[in-house]
Amino acid sequence: MAPPTQELRLDAYEEAFVSSIRLLTGRTAEECQPQIGSLKAIIQTIRGGGLKPSARCDLLNRVLLTLSIRPMSLEFYNAVFKDVDFNQLDSLKSAVDKCRAVCMLEFGNFRYGYKRFNEPNSFALGEAWDKWFPSPKAVKKKKSDLKARPKPEGLRDIPADRLFALGYIARESAPKITEARCAVKPILDAAIKKGVKDWAGLENVAAKAIDKKQLGRLLEDAALPDVELLLGGDLFLQKAEKKFEEVVRSAAAACSAISPEDIQKVQEIGRQNTATYLAMHDVDVYVATSMREPVHFTSNNAFMRRLFQSGALAVYRIRYFDPTQSYLPDRIQKGLVECLMIKRSALTVYNAQEGDTFGKDSELGVTLAQNKPAIVYVTRFFHGNKDADEVYSVVDSATTGDKAALIALAEKRRFIEPSEAKLLAAPEKSKGDVVGAIVNTGMRRVVTGIDAPQVCAELLAHGYAVAQHYEKPHEECIKKIAKLEARALTFKDVHPLSLQTGADGVARGVLVTRTVEHTAELILALLTGSIQYEIRGDEIRGENDKYNWLLCEKSTGSPVRVVTKDRLLTVAFWSEDWSLQR
Repeated sequence: MAPPTQELRLDAYEEAFVSSIRLLTGRTAEECQPQIGSLKAIIQTIRGGGLKPSARCDLLNRVLLTLSIRPMSLEFYNAVFKDVDFNQLDSLKSAVDKCRAVCMLEFGNFRYGYKRFNEPNSFALGEAWDKWFPSPKAVKKKKSDLKARPKPEGLRDIPADRLFALGYIARESAPKITEARCAVKPILDAAIKKGVKDWAGLENVAAKAIDKKQLGRLLEDAALPDVELLLGGDLFLQKAEKKFEEVVRSAAAACSAISPEDIQKVQEIGRQNTATYLAMHDVDVYVATSMREPVHFTSNNAFMRRLFQSGALAVYRIRYFDPTQSYLPDRIQKGLVECLMIKRSALTVYNAQEGDTFGKDSELGVTLAQNKPAIVYVTRFFHGNKDADEVYSVVDSATTGDKAALIALAEKRRFIEPSEAKLLAAPEKSKGDVVGAIVNTGMRRVVTGIDAPQVCAELLAHGYAVAQHYEKPHEECIKKIAKLEARALTFKDVHPLSLQTGADGVARGVLVTRTVEHTAELILALLTGSIQYEIRGDEIRGENDKYNWLLCEKSTGSPVRVVTKDRLLTVAFWSEDWSLQR
C-alpha cells in the first residue's frame, strides 16, 4: 500500500507574497485559488539572483495568471518592483503599499487602479508615483522654489487693534470699543509709570479707578490684541517671547478712539487687499474662518500670523488668502470672492470651532468636491500642560481602536469609574459619549487647578469672548474643551460625510490637526508632495477596519481615502459613469 501523499502548503513567506500580490490587484482570497505546486516553484525562482527586470516581470506574471489575475505590463513592474529585494518581505510590502496608496489617491479603487495603470497609452503609473511619492531631490527643489518666488505685491497690513472695523457691525460696536479704550488707557499709562510686571500689579493699579474685577472685561471690550498675554502670566509670555511691560505698552498704544472716518479708512484698505487677492491666480492656501465678535478678528489674525509667519512656513513665500485682511461691503460679493479663492487655491485650511457654521462647512465640502486636500484645525486648550496632554493621549486613542478599547484605557487611567464604564458600554452610547466623559473628569482636574485669569487667557487666546465668565470661567472652559474634542472626533472618525466624493468618484477625507505648528508642517508637506501615508484595514484594529480600507496620513491618523470591503456597494458605486464627469 502506497503511503499517503503529503499535502502541499505555502510556507510563511509564500503566503505573505501571495497576499501582497492579491492586495495589490484588489482581489479577495476567494477569487484566487492557485495551483500550489507551480506557484511555489515560480516564487522560489523569483527570489533567486541574477534575473533581469524583464525576466522577473515575466515570472511575476506567471504568479498572477496562476491566481487568475490579469498580467502586468513591464512599465507597471518597473514603477513598482524594479528596486524590490524579493527576499525581504518588508521591501515587497513597502512597494505594494505605495502602489495601493497611489491607486487609492488617484482612483479610490484598487482593482480599477491596477486595471488603469496597465492599460496601453493610459495614465502612467510612474508619473503618478512621482506625483505622490517624489524623490528627496524633487522635494528639495519644490521647497527651494517656494523660497525663491516673489512676494505678492499690493497687500497692506491692517493693525490688529483695527481689525474689528472689517466686521459688518463695526459702526454699531465702535462706540462701546472707544468707551472701553478711554477707560482703560489711563490705567495702562499708570502701570507703565509704576513699572508693573504682572497681572496682579495691573489689577492693583486699576483698583484706584474701577473695581479691579472689571479690568479683564474692560480690556476685552476694548478689542485689544494680546489681552491673553496680560492675563495669562509667565507661561503665555514665554510662548510669545514677550515681557509683561512690553505688552502693557503695546496695549496702551492701541487704546485710540475709533471714529466713523477711521472705520472707513480700514475698510478701504480691506477693499484694496481684496482687489489684490482677485489679481492672484496662483493661491496656495485658502483659510476658512468665522468672525463675528471683535475677539474673533484678533484671535484669527494671531492664528494667521503664527501659521504663516513663524515656524515651519516662516522661510517660505506661501501665497494665502487672509480673511482678517479682506473686506467687501456686500455679503454676496464676499461669498463670491471666497468661492473664487477656493477655486484658485491648492488646498484649504479650515479653522474649526466647537460648533458648525453653514458657510465654513460648505467651504470644506466644496474643497473636497474640487479634488483638493483640506486641513481641519481644531484648537486644543492647555496644549503642553503635562496633565492635559495625558488626558488628550487617551482621547486620541479613540480614532485608532473601538469603543471597548477606549473605555478600558480610560478606566485604567482613572478618567472614568467602573460604574460609568458599564453605562458607556451600552450600544446606544457612542465613542463621542466616552470622550465627553473622559474630558469631564480629566480636564476638570486640570482646569480647576488653574487661576481664573489664566483660564480666561486660554479662552481668549482660542477666540472665545469671556466677558460674562471672568469671575468663574472654569465651567465654561470645560464645556468648550468637550465640544472641541467631540468636533475633532467627528471629523476624524465618526461622521460619514467627513468623506466627500468629488466629480471623479473618489471619496476624499480631511486632515485633522490640533496645533498651529502641526498645521504648518502639513501645509508644507502638501505643497511639496512629502505627505506620508499608511493603509489601515489589512489587519483589524478598529471598527472601521472591519468594513473598509483607509488610507491615513501618518502624523494625524486622518483617513484621506477609503475603499469599501463590501462588494455589492463597490459594484453599485462604480456602476455610475464617473468617467463622464472627469
